[in-house]
Amino acid sequence: MVYEARLDPSAKLTAQATREQRLKFITAKYSNRAYVEPLSPTLSRFSTPDDTLLAAIKKNEVQQVIYALALKANPNVTDKSRGTHAVYLALAAADPAAPSPIPPSASSATDKVVPFPVAELLLQNGAELPPQPPAFPLSRHAQAYLELKRGRRAAVESVTGSYDSIGALPSGGSNSMSSGDRIQREREARLQKRVSAGGRLAKTPIPER
Repeated sequence: MVYEARLDPSAKLTAQATREQRLKFITAKYSNRAYVEPLSPTLSRFSTPDDTLLAAIKKNEVQQVIYALALKANPNVTDKSRGTHAVYLALAAADPAAPSPIPPSASSATDKVVPFPVAELLLQNGAELPPQPPAFPLSRHAQAYLELKRGRRAAVESVTGSYDSIGALPSGGSNSMSSGDRIQREREARLQKRVSAGGRLAKTPIPER
């Protein structure tokens, strides 16, 4: 729906396509974004990919975020009014902070898993974790998400010397993993499943009539 919006059905690859044909098609589709629909008033009321991305993040609209990123919007874009990083905007949009602290007894009774698919999309498409805190409070779920990501990045960097957002956490034996580590891994696995499901929905072709 996004990366093949302008693709002529006759140009679709077949099972008999050669390696060279596949490489050419993949490069055109994902690197050159040759089949992505350009910005227009019917698709976005904003004139740039960055502004389209910011608006989609604030509304927590996953499909529009995917479209803006396909237009090569900057995943590290900041909101001009307050200089807020895109990742912080995504976390706040998905789970706004409560106006007042929630007592521990009440929070444990109503605790729930809060996914952050837009923040995850940004990070998977090159966004950095902002070093400075935002100008507004984040929910405890958003803070936990940031701690998880920063801990994961620090763990990878300590082993490899660099960070690859696609790589998995380095792991020792099952006996060396603490209960906290297991909880973090389980939470991340659930989040990845939700994001993957969203990606599959976004790529589901419209049935022909």
